[in-house]
Amino acid sequence: MGVCECMRACEHSSVPRANPSPNPKPSPSPSPSPTNDEPLVAFPKPQITLCLLQGQLLTLAYALNYFFPLSSSAIPPPSLAAYGSNLLSPPTIAIGLLGTLPLLLLALVCHFIEKGSPALQRVSRTTEYSVLRLLGPSSSISRAVATGCLLGITAGVTEEILFRCFLLQKLQGFGLGFVGANLLTSVLFALGHRVSNTYALLAFIASIYFGFLFGGTNIYAAIFAHAVYDAIAVVWCARKIGKDKALRASLMAEFE
Repeated sequence: MGVCECMRACEHSSVPRANPSPNPKPSPSPSPSPTNDEPLVAFPKPQITLCLLQGQLLTLAYALNYFFPLSSSAIPPPSLAAYGSNLLSPPTIAIGLLGTLPLLLLALVCHFIEKGSPALQRVSRTTEYSVLRLLGPSSSISRAVATGCLLGITAGVTEEILFRCFLLQKLQGFGLGFVGANLLTSVLFALGHRVSNTYALLAFIASIYFGFLFGGTNIYAAIFAHAVYDAIAVVWCARKIGKDKALRASLMAEFE
């Protein structure tokens, strides 16, 4: 689940307004009108919602593993220490960073051919809208980095544990083989990310890649690569919105 899907749950969140007094008294000076720098939603409310939604996927993964268990070593224990010591090991960091490069290359190709593809333009527009909704109009780089890291960690851990560590291995145990299990897992992954057909196709490609990364290395490398890519995507989008005033204005108009 990426930022676009998470923001569906935050779409109607807003800062509550006080009801006017039945007999208002004249004020010596008018109240200042809202500016474009005020957040669209109370920070960090969307970020908390994002964590809760992603946490449900992790709960689902361990619940499924409880009722339909894999081997004892197939899925990591639900322990922060277990994740921390493995995710921050030098081999995992190196493999994860290198593993992010193909995804960044795919994103770069999509960026260059986007002008001739209305479908890719809609994907970019949806992502930019979601990032602006998540960060607020200021879209500061510091907030983007913090939110990108939060999204990357939560999505990387929860989605990789559910889709790669549990579903892929469980389907592989049903006799589909690794390739068949990876394809079917990626179909489910794409359906869960179906903001649009093009978005789902890109999610399917990414899922196929994460599956092979998991199969060729380990779950921690897949988590790290997934997390780093999502974090970079949020920061890149926020930077683009911050630099392009016309884009930001058109996105802001969609909130009205």
